[in-house]
Amino acid sequence: MTEIFERWNDCLKGVIPEARSSSRVIPEARSETREAGGSIMTFGHKLMRSLIQSASFLFWFWVQAAPARGHYNCVCHHRQIISHLLKPHLSPWIACTMKQAGFLHTLLYCLYQPYAWLIFLPVAVLLTLLFSLLTIIASILINSSFAGSTFPVIWARMVARLIPMAITVNGAGHADPKQSYVVVCNHQSQFDILLIYGWLKLNLKWVMKKELRKIPGLGLGCEKAGHIFVDRANPRAAQAAVVEALQRLGNGVGILFFVEGTRSLDGRLLPFKKGAYRLAIEQQIPLLPVTVSGTRNVLPAKTLRFFPGRGTMTIHPAIETAGLGLKDLDNLMKQSRSAIASALPKEFYLNCH
Repeated sequence: MTEIFERWNDCLKGVIPEARSSSRVIPEARSETREAGGSIMTFGHKLMRSLIQSASFLFWFWVQAAPARGHYNCVCHHRQIISHLLKPHLSPWIACTMKQAGFLHTLLYCLYQPYAWLIFLPVAVLLTLLFSLLTIIASILINSSFAGSTFPVIWARMVARLIPMAITVNGAGHADPKQSYVVVCNHQSQFDILLIYGWLKLNLKWVMKKELRKIPGLGLGCEKAGHIFVDRANPRAAQAAVVEALQRLGNGVGILFFVEGTRSLDGRLLPFKKGAYRLAIEQQIPLLPVTVSGTRNVLPAKTLRFFPGRGTMTIHPAIETAGLGLKDLDNLMKQSRSAIASALPKEFYLNCH
């Protein structure tokens, strides 16, 4: 506690001006103050100053232990609102403290958590199991194409609305439902799956690591929907599995790759893997770059810090691979990386090349 108090005092140095007598003090009080030395504040000012210091210290101490600190950098607009509303009424150093801490966001985050854990998460799990079961039944009674393009889309939209996550889609006309694509996308959050599955209007088949097949209910549902499980430790076998799936599924199918191979922790693009580009060139299938952003604010990578937000998906014009060879692979990667990076927020875009 002593160390914290010292840190707080350091924060106040040079920020809180020395007490000065108010210009509104009545003449009698002013003269008495001068007679006492001219530098003593009135009792009311002393009391108010002490209360404000105490309240701001408690607020600062609370902020240091706030569990949602990882979200602060995601809510700049809340900081601006807080600063604008408070600055005329409170001293500038309090407004600055609250602005930097993201007080409004922290408060909303704490209030949201009971809903996230007691309502959203249990209902989302039940919906996942229910729609996995429906997909399995539909794949047996009808066919896997219908099952994979119907129930997962409804599931994704329901879960996204439940959290809730507002959706913005740009460039929807660039995806032709009758055309097969190798879809390459960046990866920020588990909620990328909801955004892409629910609003990219293609018959998507996902390339998944084989370990996901072991998840009860979900793994079997994904298999019946036609998704592709691969062994990432054996690239040749993985590519053979994807090629076999393409030949079996026919036209109008999108094979989706998260080309970074894992989720980005800070929103910046990671190095791309070559498998998707090699497949697109060898099979002469157009490449469809897709950018997702905002989902890391809803669920940051490798956390369970749920919070409502907005997910944005930008579908870029397809890149033709007809006539390209493996010698063009690096240029194809650079072209798609530039397209994906162009739709990221500016602070991420500048660090993606």
